[in-house]
Amino acid sequence: DTLCTANITVTEELDECYIRIYLIVIQNNERNKFALGTFLVQTPSFSFNGKHGSYSINAYSSLLELKDTMPPLGYAVSKNTNIMNLVYNLCIENSRAPVVPAICNTLLYNDFVANKDDTWLTFLIDFMSYAKYKFELDEIGRILVANVIFNRVRSQTFPNTVKSVIFQNNGRVYQFEPVKNERIYNVTPSQRTIDCVGRAMAGEDYSSGALYFTMRTSSSSWFNRKLRLLFVHGDHYFYAN
Repeated sequence: DTLCTANITVTEELDECYIRIYLIVIQNNERNKFALGTFLVQTPSFSFNGKHGSYSINAYSSLLELKDTMPPLGYAVSKNTNIMNLVYNLCIENSRAPVVPAICNTLLYNDFVANKDDTWLTFLIDFMSYAKYKFELDEIGRILVANVIFNRVRSQTFPNTVKSVIFQNNGRVYQFEPVKNERIYNVTPSQRTIDCVGRAMAGEDYSSGALYFTMRTSSSSWFNRKLRLLFVHGDHYFYAN
């Protein structure tokens, strides 16, 4: 889940380091730069064909370091701890990636103990669920969510307005988790998210026509039984009919 796909040309061997990748768009003499993500990269091998040398680069999401280390056995967080403040501090302490703090006053309502097989990544994901937060890694993922909503608006299978798509209920369940748990009424979108939606509205589309997405799911789930898997981005699986 932490291995990313990237083709990067370099002229010399790199030590392990973080790089920030941008998309540069030039149109009508206007130049715009969009951040695509932050990656941990390495150049583990070199090849030479007699004329040209090339370096092979592996690019990983910045969550890799959290996945590779574990909390101390019996690690516990006490009741009434500010959840997101602790998440921020633990990310800073256990990884080298840039971390953006989340402003949240939610306090832990009971003591929370790490499982013996937890990595820092699995521990923090479970811990953040208490505050209804999750890791957000890149802008492409946010654009993809907007792409799916716009694809549904254009489809004959779904309602024909953005609001109707977001609040659609098939008689048993809402289509989107933030509507189901009512978080949609309490959250303020970040400027980064607003910008990503604007880019999707302007035509930036990575969805390959996807109409559905979900987090990691079993092979016997409705998604895998009834739909066609198009691609995987991070922890999200994107599907079409």
